[in-house]
Parts: sequence; C-alpha cells; structure tokens
Amino acid sequence: MSTGLYLLCDGDEWENCDSLSSDEILVQMFFARKICRLEQLPPVTNVVFMGMGEPADNAEEVIRASRILTTRGLFQLGAGKVTISTVALTPEILSHPGRVRLCPGLECPCRQ
Repeated sequence: MSTGLYLLCDGDEWENCDSLSSDEILVQMFFARKICRLEQLPPVTNVVFMGMGEPADNAEEVIRASRILTTRGLFQLGAGKVTISTVALTPEILSHPGRVRLCPGLECPCRQ
C-alpha cells in the first residue's frame, strides 16, 4: 500500500490548485495506518509521492514530510521505503540527503 501526494483542486482547473502542507501529507499516513490497524489489514510499509501534481513544485513540504516519515520514533519508515516520483529534478529535490529514493519520470504529459 502506498500513500501519495495529492493536490486539492477545484475540478479540472489547475490554476486553482493548492499544494498540501507537510502536516496534511502526514495526516494521510496517520489515518492510513490507523485504518489498516482497525481493519486488520497489512500495515503501510511504502510511501510514494506522486499524483495529480508535481512533487518538485512543492519540494519544501515534500522533503519535510519525507524526513518525518523516515525519522526513528515517529513513522519509522526506512529510507528505501519512501520514493519521490518526479519529472523535475530540481536542486531542492536533488539536495535531499540520501534518505529517500528518487524516481525520475522520463515523460511528462502536458496540456496543449
């Protein structure tokens, strides 16, 4: 099971999108783990940042959330269990210390 980075959008209007804060990202993980525990499902073991938005456009919050996810005593995911899928290898994403995996996209569907 993985949880993704999603944007809160007004329909298909990309101009009205707001990126999630790191707290909003972490709340998704908290509730996913709680649901798995309550429903006796396998625990969440991997997180992939991807979705309707580009994680690099929200690099500061994605990096902050990934650091918390991999912090011992908090969510305790191993560094290899958190992946950032991106088509934009920005300096912020590339400078993120080797605590997570990067999955660069080779294609980007663009609106005309």
